[in-house]
Amino acid sequence: MRALTRRKRLKPGIVAANHESLADLRPGEVATVVHLDFEGQERWRLEDLGLLPGTRVVAELVSPMGDTTAYRIRGSLIALRKEQGQRIYITREEDHHDETDDSSRL
Repeated sequence: MRALTRRKRLKPGIVAANHESLADLRPGEVATVVHLDFEGQERWRLEDLGLLPGTRVVAELVSPMGDTTAYRIRGSLIALRKEQGQRIYITREEDHHDETDDSSRL
């Protein structure tokens, strides 16, 4: 059974006004998670996948229809629907170079 802890909840309106959402990232862009606007089991699922405030996220792939995007989160590739990404608030990182990514090398 998951232990319930009391967390300081940020007001979604304030967070939304000051930050972009994960759905705004394009492939190759990097960001840090600031706030998850989810509760209950859906929030727990995202936390179990490693998506927590402070986590670094890299947008990797977008589906042909654009509804689903795959993100690199703590070394795993996680696909989220656009609707979910719009409820995850981020701050972009300026340096898009990933030291662990050697795909740019020939």
